[in-house]
Amino acid sequence: MLTHNKVPKSELDARLSALRAALTARDPAWEMVLINNKISLYYLTGTMQDGVLVITPTEATFWVRRYFPRAQEESLFGDLRPHLPDGPEADRVALLLPR
Repeated sequence: MLTHNKVPKSELDARLSALRAALTARDPAWEMVLINNKISLYYLTGTMQDGVLVITPTEATFWVRRYFPRAQEESLFGDLRPHLPDGPEADRVALLLPR
């Protein structure tokens, strides 16, 4: 069985802080960044699962499209969430997620 060394949470937090600082230096009025490149996702979240990382000046959420259980297993990132499906099922799934 292969083992995976998780990127420490302190390292993920430092990387996210450095990105925010660079964005603020470039444009102090920045509001949001969306990241979906797998290498960048791994660097910032510790997992390369399919999804989008949404970063604002105060929050960061990784919406995992596929495969959420593996992302939870691999990553110590602070806010991992499953991507919501489209259509009528989205309302049902949204009721199950904590707010």
